[in-house]
Amino acid sequence: MKYFSITFLLIFLFPLIIPRAQQEGNVEIFLIDAYVTPEPPHKFILSFFTTDSVKSKVVVDNKLEFKVSGILAEDHKTEIDFSGFSFDSSSVPFYIVVTDKNGNESRSENFELILPGKNPVEHKSTASPFLQLCIGGALFLMPSPGLALRNGTTHFTISKEIPFLTFYGEGYNYPSAYFSLEYTYEFKAARKNYLRIGYNKMFPVDYIEFVSPALKGYTDFLGNNGLSAELTLGLFKFYKVYAVYIRYRFNYQPVEPFSKFHEISIGLFSSFFSINF
Repeated sequence: MKYFSITFLLIFLFPLIIPRAQQEGNVEIFLIDAYVTPEPPHKFILSFFTTDSVKSKVVVDNKLEFKVSGILAEDHKTEIDFSGFSFDSSSVPFYIVVTDKNGNESRSENFELILPGKNPVEHKSTASPFLQLCIGGALFLMPSPGLALRNGTTHFTISKEIPFLTFYGEGYNYPSAYFSLEYTYEFKAARKNYLRIGYNKMFPVDYIEFVSPALKGYTDFLGNNGLSAELTLGLFKFYKVYAVYIRYRFNYQPVEPFSKFHEISIGLFSSFFSINF
């Protein structure tokens, strides 16, 4: 009698303790498991049951559709390989759509799927991998044009910054901080070559991608060594893994005050060739 009472209580409470969607339609959907495996290859593990025999599919990030059950069933399970896809945040929405034998559809509410790891993976694409590699490489090697303003004169510059050590927080889109090397060539100047090494802190903000203050040390290889304070604004994304930015920099040489000067530049930020932590 004791075991019968417990069994009856579990049967009565089962629909209450299983996550239930705020459905659209006549078929009720009860989610059992929904997670992404932490180790590569990342797989989306999904299981749920329904109150009627239906066919089912899942829609991820409001655009990616995957078939779950191609035949009428009440228990639904699937494993979806996520290693070829990319998402803009550490969690993505998904919902379940089911179709009964009469062709009537029911839809679950939106659920949130937490993604593992620190770096997004790329969307599958019909473009040639070699072409993508060439385009990505060309963009990565593209220098940043700018202007150097000193003592009433303005010189054109080109720079290339390479993040070599990055640190990630909770998000996927950008690191929380990074160390970088940067080379600048200043046209028509007495001292043309500058090498910088420094630390950038990154803050995601609304309306644009990020704000990044930085402090760097520099040398012109001719004894002019100093410090650079800079502020970078990431404006918008470009080609999935790049962000277009504008940057202001103030350079100061403590021993030679006359050597202080300003720089403004525009460029593309990406950290996918760096060592990530």
